[in-house]
Amino acid sequence: MDTSLLLILLIILIFLTFVLINRRLKERLAIFKSFIFILIGILISESFINWVNDIFRMNFTSPTSDELLTRIDLISFVVLGFVGFSTGARFRIKEVLKYSLEHFKLSFIDILFSILLMGGISFFVFQIFFSHILSFENILINAMILGIASATLSLRISDKIKNEFQVKGENFNALCIVPKLNNFVLISLVGLLTILTTHSPGLNIHFTPTEWFLVSILGGLLFGFLFFIFIEDETKETNLLISLLGIVIFAVGIAMYFNLSPIFLNLILGFVIGNTVKSKELIMNILIKLEDIFYAILLIYIGSVLEINNFWIFLAGMVSYLTLRYLIKYFNGFVSYKIAFDKSKFSSSIGKGLTAQGLVTLAIALNFLQVYDNPLINILFSVIVFSTLINELLSKKIIKDLLIDLNEIR
Repeated sequence: MDTSLLLILLIILIFLTFVLINRRLKERLAIFKSFIFILIGILISESFINWVNDIFRMNFTSPTSDELLTRIDLISFVVLGFVGFSTGARFRIKEVLKYSLEHFKLSFIDILFSILLMGGISFFVFQIFFSHILSFENILINAMILGIASATLSLRISDKIKNEFQVKGENFNALCIVPKLNNFVLISLVGLLTILTTHSPGLNIHFTPTEWFLVSILGGLLFGFLFFIFIEDETKETNLLISLLGIVIFAVGIAMYFNLSPIFLNLILGFVIGNTVKSKELIMNILIKLEDIFYAILLIYIGSVLEINNFWIFLAGMVSYLTLRYLIKYFNGFVSYKIAFDKSKFSSSIGKGLTAQGLVTLAIALNFLQVYDNPLINILFSVIVFSTLINELLSKKIIKDLLIDLNEIR
């Protein structure tokens, strides 16, 4: 069978599976749909097809072989761009100015200690067990990747709880605010770290990494204001959707050409457009509608590129990451409460609510997998992916129980 036709049939099958899961399973088994999409990606991966051919002596052709790999990679970059754009569009200056000082403290402490503790402990573990295959730079950057990934948060669980229950209270409000602050800062760090790891902007331009980072910010702001001029008065949803697709693809192309992070450049574009255009709410509605589709595409792609070279290292890493992250989040919430001037903004147990992860975490992990190669990156990527899915699976009950204990769910 022609590989292109096979890919089209697989996309149709994936779409029908997505619709079936959402309509039939609802809340009973829908929480497992992320693992289903990962499984679909694994089943169409070249490594799995090769394994089937070896075991059963078949001659199947992988839909992700070299002839289509470039196109699939481009699709994944576009999805990463939309994740960055959506995160930037959620970061509204008018809303940020209304946030309490305690929310900024909680976000700052959560980012700082998540990176320091998760990154620091990971650094020493890598130094002890993997220094024979990793350089000091590899060890440091791998530790930073884990630290940044552990600090990311997700709004999906809070949105689901809000849609299902009558929720009102300061703790829930904090759980809706802090992810916006955290993810904006962390994607900015990803932009800087991407420049540091790629070493070159792709042209014969002699900028330091810091200068190149500032240039990329200015470029994002410039492109954002230029696109704002074109869509300022647009109010039709279809036209806005096409415009957003063009904007994101353009920014992804620029990012790939200059070896920048597509998430970061689109973060700046989304920030500018989300704070300037009149139809910003309509844009957010479009992005929210597309989020589940992008999540499914990203999970399928991730499944197709997963490589677990050593299962026991992967398992030990995942258990350690999950346990350590939960302890760090609880610690961050407790410390933030203790130093807060206004203790009515959240409780000392708010850290339990900082467990949710999702699309932003996966996008950041995939961004590093695509730009930073080292002997441990595939295992780290697998650890982050499956830990994120488990956190997504468990965090709804954890957050719901927390809000029930705090009398914020009625």
